[in-house]
Amino acid sequence: MLYVRKMKKTLRQNLQGLTKQEYKILKKMSHKSKDLYNETLYKVRQYFFNNGEYLSYYDNYERLKGESENYKVLPSQIAQQTMKHVDKAFKSFFNLIKEKKRRKIRQRSTPTKLPRKRRTLFTNLSKPKLPSQRKPHKNRCPKKFQRKI
Repeated sequence: MLYVRKMKKTLRQNLQGLTKQEYKILKKMSHKSKDLYNETLYKVRQYFFNNGEYLSYYDNYERLKGESENYKVLPSQIAQQTMKHVDKAFKSFFNLIKEKKRRKIRQRSTPTKLPRKRRTLFTNLSKPKLPSQRKPHKNRCPKKFQRKI
């Protein structure tokens, strides 16, 4: 049996040269992103425990888009990407359950848990939000988010 692992590319960036205001905005945006992650995860977990079914990304998106304060504050690309992280984690959980039934794997499968409070910096910046080639040390926060804070 051959197992193929996919390699994931990530970009980790040290933010230097930020003003106090930019750092404050980025930290607040990260905190709101973490709160949205927790809120989305809570809704999916509760739906799973109450109904025994999976709440898909699209159904959850329709629910949270109108009622979540965290979703309204964040730029839509960042909010959607954060919600997709939860969707991916739960799809992985259900795939593990299927494999466990099919192959009788002994590995314990539990739904994704809420992250610890220490992990406050959790933000996905899409390509347009990444630094420009001319000034690689500057990472601008979205204007929409700056106005809401």
